[in-house]
Amino acid sequence: MGKKYSLEWDHIFPFSILRDNGYGWENRHKYSLAQEITNRAVLTKTANRTKSNREAKYYLHEVQQSFPKALGLQSIPADPQLWELENYELFLQTRRKLLADQLNLFLKNITNTLDEPLSLNVDELILQGENSSLELKTTLRWDMKLSKINKKLEEVVLKTIAAFSNGEGGTLLIGVTDDGEIEGLSHDYATLSDGDKDKFELHLRNLIIENYGMDFATSNLKISFPEIGGQRNMYDRDQTRSETGLYNNH
Repeated sequence: MGKKYSLEWDHIFPFSILRDNGYGWENRHKYSLAQEITNRAVLTKTANRTKSNREAKYYLHEVQQSFPKALGLQSIPADPQLWELENYELFLQTRRKLLADQLNLFLKNITNTLDEPLSLNVDELILQGENSSLELKTTLRWDMKLSKINKKLEEVVLKTIAAFSNGEGGTLLIGVTDDGEIEGLSHDYATLSDGDKDKFELHLRNLIIENYGMDFATSNLKISFPEIGGQRNMYDRDQTRSETGLYNNH
């Protein structure tokens, strides 16, 4: 996954803030509460650096707005009142119960065999970061640095599709930066006459047909346009952005 997507163990309520509010070494009981596992979350290295030591109420609000399911996936209470510093110990009590419930559910079902395949939604794919079966591309053909169409970017996308096809398959998300920020497809749409998702898909399929043939384009790929909604105030995004997922059928 690369170093920037390596996982780190981080305080939800930053220790520096807790320390300055009575949870330091001078009070061993309070200090132990600050270091509890219930005050920890798993983040990528990039996300951890972005989070820094901001107050929990601000950071968790941004996460909730950008990735609505992320808090639930880590059993973090979704009630904003519990994110206030004065409610820190109540936050711990609530999260202890959430974690215990999830652990008990896991142990209860540990011997069950699932018949249906498990799949991740787009939010979860982006959160896990690039790996051997997932590639993120900011655009298909619009060069963000040069502010013009760049055919070499299309070649990179085609090579990614070919690599997935020659391996065990994979997913390519276009409209998402390497750091997981949502750019959407508006830049690529603007490069096409009356550009929209239909024109985008047609252009992409034509590229694939030209380079790999009709059989490959019709049998090896699934193209879709999932949407991520919600105002992205942190990045000053529009309310709705779209990405393209390419799923190789291997």
